[in-house]
Amino acid sequence: MDERLKRLGITGGVWAVPAVKQQPVIHLERWRVFELSTGERHLVGWNRDAAEGRVSSTVTVFDAEDRQAVTRSGRVYRLCGEPGHSVDGLYVWDQWLDARGAQASDVTNEIARLIDAASQD
Repeated sequence: MDERLKRLGITGGVWAVPAVKQQPVIHLERWRVFELSTGERHLVGWNRDAAEGRVSSTVTVFDAEDRQAVTRSGRVYRLCGEPGHSVDGLYVWDQWLDARGAQASDVTNEIARLIDAASQD
């Protein structure tokens, strides 16, 4: 079944996330990285700490060796395991894009290659 159709079947909603002070670090599983036409990049995946789909604010710093990113909000996202597909995360991402009338490209493979190269050093 088409991934977008699967996401349409999800019920629930999208809600505000806790403040960075309350949740300074997110462990993101089944993650992906998307780039907007502006060049801004966002992480999308499964927040294992809160058991929810998550979309980050704009990534400002990425450290391939430590497998983590810092976002505009100041939150740290630790990328756990291999890239994947979180249906919940992708649902939130679709809602985020729709609300902004935006489109994005999946650049996950580029980031995965950077992580692999860093781990070889």
